[in-house]
This record gives sequence, C-alpha cells and structure tokens, in this order.
Amino acid sequence: MTARLEDAASPDARGGKRILFLYDRDFSSFIERDWNIVKQAFPASVLFCFSGFGDTWRLRAALQSADLCLTWFGARQALAAAHLMPRGKPLVVVAGGFDVARVPAIGYGNFAHPLRAALARRLFRRADRVLAVSEFTAHSAEVNAGMPPERMRVIFHGFDLAAWPEAEGPRPLDAATVMALDPLVKGLDLVFGAAATHPARRFEVIGPLSRRALGRVKVPRPDNVVITGPLYGGDLKAVFARTNVYLQPSRHESFGCAMAEAMLTGCIPVVTRAGALPEVVGDAGFYADELTPAAVARALERAWAAPDAARGAARAQIANLFPLDRYAERLVGCLRELLD
Repeated sequence: MTARLEDAASPDARGGKRILFLYDRDFSSFIERDWNIVKQAFPASVLFCFSGFGDTWRLRAALQSADLCLTWFGARQALAAAHLMPRGKPLVVVAGGFDVARVPAIGYGNFAHPLRAALARRLFRRADRVLAVSEFTAHSAEVNAGMPPERMRVIFHGFDLAAWPEAEGPRPLDAATVMALDPLVKGLDLVFGAAATHPARRFEVIGPLSRRALGRVKVPRPDNVVITGPLYGGDLKAVFARTNVYLQPSRHESFGCAMAEAMLTGCIPVVTRAGALPEVVGDAGFYADELTPAAVARALERAWAAPDAARGAARAQIANLFPLDRYAERLVGCLRELLD
C-alpha cells in the first residue's frame, strides 16, 4: 500500500535541506508536478530557471547555497550544473528521453550527434544519481551514456487520477494524438498514412507543429486529419473525452505522458512497440507490429471493434501502475537517500 501524497512529501525535518530545482525555460506539467512535490517535502528549496549561459554566475551562487541540485533532462542547464556543482554536493538528473536517446536514422537524441554525445557523457559522469522515467530509458542511459546501474533509479511517471476522470458519453472522434516533439519521432507520417486508408474516419493531431516540422513529413495530410495546434488543461481533456482511440505510433518513446492521460479518460491506446510503450500500455491496448501505415491501420481497426470494457482496462492500467502518490514517495525517497 503506497503512502498518500501528503505523507510521501511531508516536510523535511532534518535541518531544512535546500534543493535547487533547476529547469531550462520550459516549465512543463510534469516539471511543475515535481516542483510541487519537492517544495512540499523540502520547503527551503529554490526554483531556478536557466535561460542561457548568461545565468552562469547566478547559477554558481545558487548551487553554493544548495544541499542538492535536481534537474529535468540532461540538457544545457544540467551541463552547466555538472561543471559548477561544488564537490560533495549531489547532482540528480531526470533522464526523460532525448537526453539519453540514439536514433541515427532520424537524427534523434543526444547520442545521435558526436559533439552532443561527448557533452552528455561528461554531464552524466558527474551525476550522482540518474532517475529514469522507464526501464527503457534506464537501459538507454546505461548503453549510450555509460551510466552504471548502481547510480540509476527507475521512477515511472505518476498521474493524479482525480484530475483525469474517465469520461462518459459519445466519442465521435475516431482517433487523436499529441505531437509535441519531432513529428517523425512521434510517427506523424504513419498517422497520415493510416488515416488515408480510412477516409470516413475522423483524426485530430494536437500540438505545436510548425511548417518546418511538418516539412519533414513526406506524406501528404489527408482531408480527414485536422491539426488543432497545442491544447492544454481543460481543452485537452475535452478532446480526450470525445476520442475513441489514442494513437501513438512512435519510433522512440521514453514513456508517453499524453497517452497515459488519454488512457485515464477511457481512450483505447493504439501504439507501436517502440521504447517504453509496452511498459506503459501492457495488455490494455493494441499494437502495430510494424512501423508501416498498413500495420497501424490494422491495429486501429482492432481497437475500433473493441468492447466498451477496453476503456476501463485502459484506465485501470495507468491507475494501478502509475499513481501520483507512489511517484512522489519514490522521488522524495531518492532525494532523502542522497541527503542523509
């Protein structure tokens, strides 16, 4: 039985340890989640936005007064912290995907580029602990970054179940997907190809896709696919509530947070077997066993034919394996282990 969030993140009573919570401009929902957990458990903690190497001296001073530095992603802010962190003070890096990935076929990941790879290995060598969001991500950190397993912990994402209730009512939208990154990584060409084989079905693609990003996709957008632009909060929940199937035909996936949120609302997942997707979806979804539009289309057909019980199974998969209280307990536990 896991502790409640307020118990897992109860205030630190051992001298008011100060954690420097470091992030690089994008204060995404999961970074905000972690900051709230850290601030509750360690009230003396400080939030630091690294907006460029002009912040170096300010960062140095902040690190001097911190007991530990926690940062999301092995990116430039983590590299700066690795260089500036006083010896004897722990540096914790959350590996979230791109930072430990190597997919040379599409140029994705730090380790698909020699210079980035050299810099990434340097910062990960300095990290006292790497927190991986999936077993797949931990394996990538070990193989690509050379991280020894004893300095890693797998802490799967956690989700607030009350914030993502299962939706009731009709689901007129046949399939939706969120594309916040490189569309080739997320398989937008496979979405377009599968949609073209089902012209009577309605698809929506959600995300900040620029013309440049769309230009990388060499497959034309079918008329039955609508690109909405980015959606957040209640607007995103409203789309999931009327969506039958959540489609995630990724070529690389470190976890799939948007997919997990969609599953909580009762969307049936259709995925590839790339990266951590099988860890997250388990037996609660339908798989395209090849990275082809035809294979994705076949998996969609199976999902559209599934009984309503599949929606409850999708929610239960996330609710049982990835609750927020369990995540908070493990995150705070890892930090306290290093502070003792």
